[in-house]
Amino acid sequence: MNLLTAWLLFWMFKGMSEPSLPKRVLLAVAVGWVGFLYFPYTNFIWYKQPDIWAHMLDATLPFALLGVLGHRMA
Repeated sequence: MNLLTAWLLFWMFKGMSEPSLPKRVLLAVAVGWVGFLYFPYTNFIWYKQPDIWAHMLDATLPFALLGVLGHRMA
């Protein structure tokens, strides 16, 4: 699933009309946050768990790194 998500992200990078590093990083983080809001955060609303911060970091940092890598690979 992670490889599919990364492939879809790079496919979105290719479709950008004016790619720049900040735009690619923001797009990548937005994709990560959609995944974060879909499952971990909606569960957190009902079942308060202390690991929500770990899920948030996991949805932000790796996707920001993918945004940087996608900019360098282009």
